[in-house]
Amino acid sequence: MKLNLFDAFVVIISIIDLIINQINASITVFRTIRILRVARVLRFLTYIKTIQRVIGKQFTSFIYICLLLIILMIIYSLMGVQMYFEKLPSQLGFRQNFDSFFFAFLSVFQLISIENWNDIETLLLNCEGVDILISLLYMLTLIFLGNYVFLNLFLGVLLHGFTTVNLEDKQDQMFDEINGNFDDSKEISMKKEKHEIFQIMMFETENLDKQNLKKRKVNFLYEGIDCKESLWVFTKTNFFRRQAYYMVKSNAFENLLLFVIFLSSLKLAIDTYLNPDNLTEQNIANYIDIGFNSLFFLEALMKIISYGMFMDRGSYLRDTWNQLDFSIVLISVIDMFMTSINLPYVKVL
Repeated sequence: MKLNLFDAFVVIISIIDLIINQINASITVFRTIRILRVARVLRFLTYIKTIQRVIGKQFTSFIYICLLLIILMIIYSLMGVQMYFEKLPSQLGFRQNFDSFFFAFLSVFQLISIENWNDIETLLLNCEGVDILISLLYMLTLIFLGNYVFLNLFLGVLLHGFTTVNLEDKQDQMFDEINGNFDDSKEISMKKEKHEIFQIMMFETENLDKQNLKKRKVNFLYEGIDCKESLWVFTKTNFFRRQAYYMVKSNAFENLLLFVIFLSSLKLAIDTYLNPDNLTEQNIANYIDIGFNSLFFLEALMKIISYGMFMDRGSYLRDTWNQLDFSIVLISVIDMFMTSINLPYVKVL
């Protein structure tokens, strides 16, 4: 069906191109699209249908991996700007630098793809003002995570997709052999029953777990949290602690937090285009940083009140991600009150 739509699209473009030629207009883009007619050869290849099924089934996984890879590139781009801003040679036509978010993103992409990455390596290792060990750690972690982990995840997803398709084909073949002696009505019923059995096998356990999880969330407050008095003040029956717990557990709070993180990341990217000699721009950027730091500090404080600090099971600092968040918030607060200390790397995290 998708290939038929593609054929119809190419035919429509060809007709438009003929009409344009009749009125002596010149739009080369239509003529370029007609080259896609060669792709019609793919419809006659049997294995292409299998590849199409695999890509269709694993498309969602590809999207998630792409998002994770983009987030990794954004983080390392901002880190590169903080460390190598205006420290690399800026020749005419030389784009391998970290003087703006755009060029930093291109440089990070070149490092991940390992395409002439030794050019950037030479520049970073010879960069004045940055320790050579920091540059090595920056490049090696980026290449390892970006190339050897994330890019190979695409291959893993494809292999999983081919395995799933082969299993489905074998199941269909097995049920077709069983239903070979039945009439059409029985065959339809058997196929429906097969589909229902397959769905139960794949999703019944997960659905039951989700239902039980929802029931537990409704029936038990502070489940998995042993702290009876958070910060030695807020008991489990305390009104403020209960409201803070409900808030940090709500989907609206998580979505708001993600939006604030997106805005703070966007602000870091915009900082690369600000004029460092313009005091007005720098003051506005500092006030915005204070606002973001205050919001993240408030988030950490609410979670500490809800879960407890660290002494009991389920406390805030018992989680690894919370330890990272709290460390960054703490250093950011110190940086906010001690302007003489420059901690630009922490802002990226």
